[in-house]
Amino acid sequence: MKKISFLILIIIPFISSGQNKYILNDSVLMQKLKFCYYGDTVVYNDLTDEFYSPLPKCSNGTYHTFMIDSNYFIVYPETWEWTGSGGGNFFLYKRENSDFKMVDAIWGDLDLKKHELESNIFYYYKRDISTEIRKIYKYEFTIDKEKDKFLILNKTLFEAY
Repeated sequence: MKKISFLILIIIPFISSGQNKYILNDSVLMQKLKFCYYGDTVVYNDLTDEFYSPLPKCSNGTYHTFMIDSNYFIVYPETWEWTGSGGGNFFLYKRENSDFKMVDAIWGDLDLKKHELESNIFYYYKRDISTEIRKIYKYEFTIDKEKDKFLILNKTLFEAY
């Protein structure tokens, strides 16, 4: 009986916690996703002509990744190459065998402190400066796995100034 209890205590955490996780600065994954490169081998982006250029070094930025069900990755790069004064993009990738495919992207500021990782609920903020009254909206979103894209669940006015 003690052996069975011991095995249950060892196995259950791996079954329940291995699906979703937060990863900070995984250089190998970021190079596979073509966000940056590490080591001595410079990697180039897949853009054409005048936009074709080397990727930034992974050590020059911060790369936040949320892995969902081992097949979906939300990536939020915080580097000057990927963000600007108005915010940045975060991206949704899907793993297909050993390849990764970007399936969606959102312009906004991903809230890294507030998320419900186990239920796949995330939040971001986005500014609306198209009118005289500036507004910041807070969005709640998840991943629509049937359509392979982000799904906005809720939009609320966070601040007006």
